[in-house]
Amino acid sequence: MAKVMTYNVYRGGEDRFESIKKVIAAERPDILAVQEACEWESSGRFREIGHLLKIADAQMKISHSYPRSSSGRVYDIAFYSRYPITTCNVVTDPDNVWHSFLFATVKTPTPLHVLVAHLSPKTEDWRLREVPRINGLLTQHSNEPMFLMGDLNSLSPADPYPPSLLKQLQQHGISKFGNDALRFDVITALQRAGWIDMLGLQGVGQGFHITVTEQSEDADHLDLRLDYIFANKILAAKITDVRVASSVRIKKASDHSPVVAEVSL
Repeated sequence: MAKVMTYNVYRGGEDRFESIKKVIAAERPDILAVQEACEWESSGRFREIGHLLKIADAQMKISHSYPRSSSGRVYDIAFYSRYPITTCNVVTDPDNVWHSFLFATVKTPTPLHVLVAHLSPKTEDWRLREVPRINGLLTQHSNEPMFLMGDLNSLSPADPYPPSLLKQLQQHGISKFGNDALRFDVITALQRAGWIDMLGLQGVGQGFHITVTEQSEDADHLDLRLDYIFANKILAAKITDVRVASSVRIKKASDHSPVVAEVSL
């Protein structure tokens, strides 16, 4: 049994790093994908997490994302695997990929592909430009187990958002999920291609899987699900559990909560 985890640590988490380490140590994932690993490589935080998990340097990879921020902050992806990494490619494309994608293959009894994505925070239309590359990799590896995980900055039509959400978002200047109506185009396009939303499979009857709270200085907390673990059909049948990790410590460590899955390899 292997545990995989995706975690957006929010702008590198320099002032919260000890809390972030405790969150990761509590889960001890076998495969970990971190988004917004800003300055992790230069500061040593990248290697520190690897050592925390007792993962060899050769099994730690970091993307070098396209610099979008006016502050110069680069939103890298950090990837760790207890299993040997046989290949790892970073996809950057300023016109069609906002930050970067990291695509790794790890050596398990059957090779396992892991695609980590951190989609655009701007608009649903911008994120839709990133979808073809993601779905293309799914098609290319349709007969092999494959994960898609990360902060997709997108709403799922499976989640029971209240009718008032759009108005609440508008009141606080948040338009990235739609102007005249909430948009679910990105998640719908992924699912139509064959990606299976593992939390979504649990159904709304199991509760709303909150992974992030959007807020501004005067905003009410707006609970959303933006972080996902998807699998292709071959892999989905092997996943035994998926959940959003939640605790007081997690809420202090980042504005996002980790999503964790266990899979039989």
